[in-house]
Amino acid sequence: MPPSRNRFLIDAAILVAAIAVPIAMALRAADFSLKPLEDAAMLMQYADNVAAGYGFVWYEGGPRVDGATDFLSVMLLAGLRWIGMGIEPATRFLAWFCHVASLAVLAGYLRYRQGLPLAVTAAAVAFVGLATGPFLIAAYFVTSVYALGVTASAIAWQEVRRLPDSTWRCALLGFSCLFMGLARPEGVLVSVFLWAAVLFELGFRRALRALVWSTLVMLILGGAYFLTRWSYFGHPLPNPFYVKGGGTLHWPGLRMSVRVTAQFCYPFLVAMLVPFFVRGARWKGAVLLMPLVASTLMWVLMSDQMNFARRFQYPTLFLAAVSFAPAVTTGVTLGAWNSLSARRHLAAAAFALIALGAMAVQWRESVRHVYMPDGRYPIGVMLNEYKDKDYRLVTTEAGLLPFYSRWDAVDAWGLNDPWISQNGGVTLKYLNDFDPHVIVFHATFSPATRKRARLRREVPWHRMILVLEQYATAKGYVLAAAFGHSPHDTMYYYVAPDFEDSAELVQRIRETEYQWGAFTLEPAHNYAVEPRPARDRQGAIPHAKDLGMPGR
Repeated sequence: MPPSRNRFLIDAAILVAAIAVPIAMALRAADFSLKPLEDAAMLMQYADNVAAGYGFVWYEGGPRVDGATDFLSVMLLAGLRWIGMGIEPATRFLAWFCHVASLAVLAGYLRYRQGLPLAVTAAAVAFVGLATGPFLIAAYFVTSVYALGVTASAIAWQEVRRLPDSTWRCALLGFSCLFMGLARPEGVLVSVFLWAAVLFELGFRRALRALVWSTLVMLILGGAYFLTRWSYFGHPLPNPFYVKGGGTLHWPGLRMSVRVTAQFCYPFLVAMLVPFFVRGARWKGAVLLMPLVASTLMWVLMSDQMNFARRFQYPTLFLAAVSFAPAVTTGVTLGAWNSLSARRHLAAAAFALIALGAMAVQWRESVRHVYMPDGRYPIGVMLNEYKDKDYRLVTTEAGLLPFYSRWDAVDAWGLNDPWISQNGGVTLKYLNDFDPHVIVFHATFSPATRKRARLRREVPWHRMILVLEQYATAKGYVLAAAFGHSPHDTMYYYVAPDFEDSAELVQRIRETEYQWGAFTLEPAHNYAVEPRPARDRQGAIPHAKDLGMPGR
């Protein structure tokens, strides 16, 4: 067998292990038997409705709304549903496929295009694989589709940097950026950051071909998509952007983004500082950092809600992994890389040893992102038994309950309701017109607390739950349950009193062994039945933040 083939097989075996071992570890650490998290279930519901021919709607017969911002993922899942796959296995299949593809493309690029030593390549790929990607898949998120787009776009950007006069490389950058923008709206911003980096590094004249080809692809195909979706939905931006953006700067989201990006990418960030210590390479080092820094800072524009397992920043890890190789090779080459072959291998070995520690830290952070069974799932399954009776649901929990119940529903927070998102929130009149049979909302109070003592109308979430409670009490709804481990963090279930199955639903909701909260398997207490405060060992009433529960 030729030596070159032997070497390739050894490379392939080690790189496959660098991909497979983290996956095997995640399969043991995460519980893949659990049902989707809230936002993941929302996307799956859209895909189901598109596959069924109802259009891009949240429920059958509902208004057109793009509450699922992952447009490409919805369409791919709808295609898998159309060929006969169930929505849950289709979601996992798509997510795993794109996850493995992203890591494989990254490994091939670092090893064979950038020429990094095998140990460094394997360590880098394993470090990325040990991040939260598999834990996102366990929760049914398809973030890996966007991550694949980021990986392809970052590689295309590097190819354009290498040969800016190559037409096919410039076109590849345009098509990969289009894929990234269709996968997630923020992909459009990342595309702009990549083009800006090309322009700053090469100058306008040398970058003209790349910018023209990329812009043509985005303007013709991306523009056609943008105008079509604007016409279809009636507004230019995805519906959640009107709720989570709010036209303000989100400093907590920025702080979270900076912290998480540093945690995700710190080995690559350290390596990307190499050019700054080599004369003549500092400008190229700065250019390589530009898209990564901008992709981190852009989250000041959006709320950090539902950033489970840091899924908003996770794709940035692939951008950093692609960018660190040219930063290192640029700096070391200009610093006489070729004359230090022995030291180069010593450096590679040292990097691999350091990377083992980095991988251990990465894994320790990743395994923290697990979640427990959710009582909204069994309630949704129970409500599904009544789906043919045209009952209606209003809820702030727009994932599991609507998806598994299949009731006509209003998302009171507005992520899946164009009227609420663009009219300042839900109103009493809007609720009265919809006339729900069940109202569910996530509250910061319970019958065991002074309900309004901690609520402020200037806080949108507080204002919403006050409207929902006011409507329910004014209409005489029965408080079936206020589930929670803390009286300051509960899930309210109100049932209308005047329909055929009202009493039965109240009883069945109360009988549900409801699990609530991310850190315990203990059933939640129903404060509607027994309004006593939960007590810790010292007899104090625990606050939600003391239990690790997220605030609004």
